[in-house]
Amino acid sequence: MPAFRELYVLQSVDLEADGRKRRLREIAEALSDRRALDVLAARLAEVSAAANALAERQREFDDAIAQLTERIGRAEARLYSGTVVNPRELQGLQADVAQLGRQRDAQELGLLEVLEELDPLEKERAETQARFTEERQAWGARQESLSSEQAVLEREVAELTTRRTGLAGALPPGELALYEQVRSRNAQGKATARVFNDMCESCRVGLPRRVVQDLRAAAHLLRCPNCALILILE
Repeated sequence: MPAFRELYVLQSVDLEADGRKRRLREIAEALSDRRALDVLAARLAEVSAAANALAERQREFDDAIAQLTERIGRAEARLYSGTVVNPRELQGLQADVAQLGRQRDAQELGLLEVLEELDPLEKERAETQARFTEERQAWGARQESLSSEQAVLEREVAELTTRRTGLAGALPPGELALYEQVRSRNAQGKATARVFNDMCESCRVGLPRRVVQDLRAAAHLLRCPNCALILILE
């Protein structure tokens, strides 16, 4: 009598293993997926570089303004000290103060333009940093959860593989070879289908009377004329 039950049990083990292997492939892909994190990291680096460049320009303007303010202070102190009485020299000092003031005004205008650019960048940098930190924490939690699930599934696959080896080793070689051939050609990884009410469980097509009679005689394995799976009579 063909090993109907043993073949059906073997298929159950194989399908369980297939499901776990599919999930393991999904986990492996998910574990290596850093796309969301990398996008945020790249944007953070870009915004930080732009903000740092503007901050450097701000420092340059601040230094220039401070130097000009100091020079204006010295010139005005001299101008109003009463020590300079020569009209031409007084005019020269006044011209210097006016020129330095214009230079300072230009620097202050440049500083204002830099600050107008820098403020939104600093805001975006802070927001992007917060999002990056949040995503990194979530990614780490996902990694931990997926790694734990991966370890469990790997143990289960190993156990199923051991069980399969025992089941396959107990089958007649010819029946095992047919099982492997049919399973390899089935999109769902199936090789067998039970028969209920003279109907194939897999494709739900009624079986010819001759096939049912031969199946009940249990002389050899038969395949469904429609879906080609090995028929299992219970």
